[in-house]
Amino acid sequence: MAEINVRLRVVGVYFNQRFIFDDGAKSVTIETLHNEAMLKCPINKPGGIFFTGSFEQPDGSTPIMGNPIRTISHNYSGKYDFNGNGSLEDPVDGSTLSGRNRTEGIYELSEQIIENGLLAWQYYVNRGGKIVSRTPKERGFNPYQDFILKDQDLVTWRLVSIATKPLGSNRELRLRK
Repeated sequence: MAEINVRLRVVGVYFNQRFIFDDGAKSVTIETLHNEAMLKCPINKPGGIFFTGSFEQPDGSTPIMGNPIRTISHNYSGKYDFNGNGSLEDPVDGSTLSGRNRTEGIYELSEQIIENGLLAWQYYVNRGGKIVSRTPKERGFNPYQDFILKDQDLVTWRLVSIATKPLGSNRELRLRK
């Protein structure tokens, strides 16, 4: 039986933790990782995490596939685990939180429509120092429910701002200057 050791990191809510899957014969998707994280780190306990979107519901049912992540919540407590290895020591190259401690509690970020665009969750999978989650043109969008993880992968979720329409034509923009 092979182990699959993957790390899940969520930027902005200070979650960074490793998860080990003992059954290497079974495919581990990002959705599988979410379910494992919520099982091992329930949101009602310090260090817990919760995803809204496509995951198995408490009654055992599964929502329609393709339902995107809407909100990620983390019950933050203590110092940030910079390396995702269970050590709360700052990395050798210095703190990445500007040297400030964060107040304990539930941190949550959600997708939403904003002026001229939207905030949307995007994931990246780093494998051996390379981003491997780019979507090939012929496949269209690569849903996180389908992305197969390998040992030592790092999954990072970020809430990004995406412009959905231009501010105006090039001519209009030149006139604004």
